[in-house]
Amino acid sequence: WGVTDVDGILGIGPAITTLGTLRNSPEETIQTVTDLLYSRGIISHPLVGIFFPSTTDTDDDGELSFGETDPAMYIRNIAYTPTTATGPSARYWGIYQSITYGSKEILRFTAGIVDCGSTFLWIASDAYDSYQTATGADWDPATSLLTITLDQYNALQNLDFHIGHNTYSFTRNAQSGLVPSTTRFMVMTVLYIWSLNALENTVAQGLTL
Repeated sequence: WGVTDVDGILGIGPAITTLGTLRNSPEETIQTVTDLLYSRGIISHPLVGIFFPSTTDTDDDGELSFGETDPAMYIRNIAYTPTTATGPSARYWGIYQSITYGSKEILRFTAGIVDCGSTFLWIASDAYDSYQTATGADWDPATSLLTITLDQYNALQNLDFHIGHNTYSFTRNAQSGLVPSTTRFMVMTVLYIWSLNALENTVAQGLTL
């Protein structure tokens, strides 16, 4: 991973992701850190709270809490949604969702995963193509990102993720970033969601988030 002076990476995914990692007992799973803390009574709930600071926040420190969420880090009630039983997303923190750009649906209701440790948003190829067509963006082979003009940026509509009973919107600022020139904007966002369609077809083309 290009990181030195560390012992490893803390994985907080479901225990099923450890299946097959024990050489002598590949059929067994390993307790996650969260499961272990909960089973020993150190935390009251088997959950992990993750807070990412706003890009406009003067305090750029995030927060990771085990066993509870920190009410100082949010204002509204936290929304919950069921995890999916549809594979392969069911092996991870998989959820159901659909995506619209403006009023156009670009990804039908399907399963995908939420991964807080990744820096990209991946969507199925057909959804990606629909998004590129709707925005008029050009693919940049040097970065594998989409680029748009200033006029196209000003015309961007919300990219909406419909999860459970809630809609989470990426405004035009959330969809863009990195201004390499005065005339082109790099379409870049800050979340990572893998579409089940893309997983099944092993598609590696997506909207960077």
